Amino acid sequence: MLDVKVDNTKIQVKTHAKAASTYARWSYIKRDPTADIDELIIIVFSPEYKLKEFYKIKWVDALPLIKEEKDGHKIYWNHINKHQADIKTLPKPDLISVFK
Repeated sequence: MLDVKVDNTKIQVKTHAKAASTYARWSYIKRDPTADIDELIIIVFSPEYKLKEFYKIKWVDALPLIKEEKDGHKIYWNHINKHQADIKTLPKPDLISVFK
């Protein structure tokens, strides 16, 4: 389930590019308290693949917010609003600017 390891931080990354007509605001993610993950990052792109939203939450804080539903485990972005980063303050502005 681990996607990226930065220094000693183990990160699960979910990315989405939603059509303008799609109102779904959630990510499928397995709720696994034993997973060797430190942080969850969710990156949302516009239909034109421009950076729209960026969420960063500690895995321990994300776990109780992951809901088990008929079609799988989901985390709803409106439940993690306080973990949404201001895109203008993200590191590596040269890299981020490619997606603006």
